[in-house]
This record gives sequence, structure tokens and C-alpha cells, in this order.
Amino acid sequence: MVAYLADIGIIHSLTSSSEDESDSDNTSGMVAVVGFVLLVALYWGANVIKNIGHVTTAGVVASWWYEPSRSNIVSSALCRSCTTSLGSIAFGSLIVAVIQALEAMVKKSRQGGESNIFSCIAACILACLR
Repeated sequence: MVAYLADIGIIHSLTSSSEDESDSDNTSGMVAVVGFVLLVALYWGANVIKNIGHVTTAGVVASWWYEPSRSNIVSSALCRSCTTSLGSIAFGSLIVAVIQALEAMVKKSRQGGESNIFSCIAACILACLR
């Protein structure tokens, strides 16, 4: 929600500053770049939180399976996922976030009636990556 509100504010400030037609072409490109960056930030944050929960759950199950008498399993698994494994979680989430943002932009361009050869090629490449 915050990224959506930030997107609206940035797009409004970019479009209100354009007064002639030559500047509006540059502004539409800036709006697309800003929208893409904000989408990546939104998806990245959501994926990091989701994956921290996933890694914590996997760590709890593994600790319980191999050492059932151990105490403080959940807190130690959460600590490991937020310290030792955070770099891997963040990097993997970034890759997934970029792909999700590209998919959202391709889907939006195809729904808006702007379906051209580039959006079809991008949709095909993203389907292969997925």
C-alpha cells in the first residue's frame, strides 16, 4: 500500500511538471522506470518477509527432527534466518522480485491494449524464466 501511494505521488509530481509535448515523452519514460523500481521494492520486501518465515519454519522442523529435546528452537531458527541466511534470502528474493515486477508490467501493458511484439517477446521470456 505504501509503495502504491508513493507511486501515485511520484507520478503526479512528474506529470504535473511536464508542460510541453517534448517533455511528456521523457516524463512517460520516467514514470515507467519509477513504477518498475517501486514494484521491485514492493515485491522484494514481501518476498524477504515470506522467505524469512519459510527458512525459520524449515529450521524449526530440522532442529526438532534431529534434536527433539533441545529448547528455544524457534528463537534460534529465527535468529539464524535473520543473520546467517539473510544475504541468501535477500538475493534470491531480489531475483524473484525483478521477475514479478516485469511480469506485472507486461500484464499491465497487454491489458491496456498496447500489445506489440516487444510485450509478446517479454511475456515469452518471462514464462520461460518462471
